[in-house]
Amino acid sequence: MAPQNMIIKWMRSLFSDVRSAIVSTIVGVLVTGTGSIYLFYKNLWHSLMSTMLSQTPLWATISLVLVALVYTYLKTEKSNQSTTAPPVLNLKGYDYVEDPGYYVHNVTKAKYCGNCIDKHDRLHRLSFDYKKGLICRPCGNSYVSPSDYKSTWKQETIDT
Repeated sequence: MAPQNMIIKWMRSLFSDVRSAIVSTIVGVLVTGTGSIYLFYKNLWHSLMSTMLSQTPLWATISLVLVALVYTYLKTEKSNQSTTAPPVLNLKGYDYVEDPGYYVHNVTKAKYCGNCIDKHDRLHRLSFDYKKGLICRPCGNSYVSPSDYKSTWKQETIDT
């Protein structure tokens, strides 16, 4: 027999042995693994059933009910506090004009009520009324009279 044929025969027998060993190992692991998982869950089920069917002491039941009540109370208080908290305004993009007392947006030059921002933490844009001048409609504050509005507007646009 030629050495080349001997090497091929030897490799075939080696690989067939390895393949059969791998297959038998996988089958063995599956059988023992499935059995151990089954035993684990069977024992877990028995211990849970025995715990659920045993009598619970009265003090444990009362303490569990009290813990549940305290938890529910604290959760409702926390949710009520978060809904009633006023929003925090970010006034970084606004300049305060002290004489009339309103805020001016840096980019759009829109005017906002200083009273509403200071007291109520809300942004209300000022509007111009021909009879009352520059006013805040929600709170009613008047900032500039109709006669002074044009001169105030020109002064602000010249300054900026």
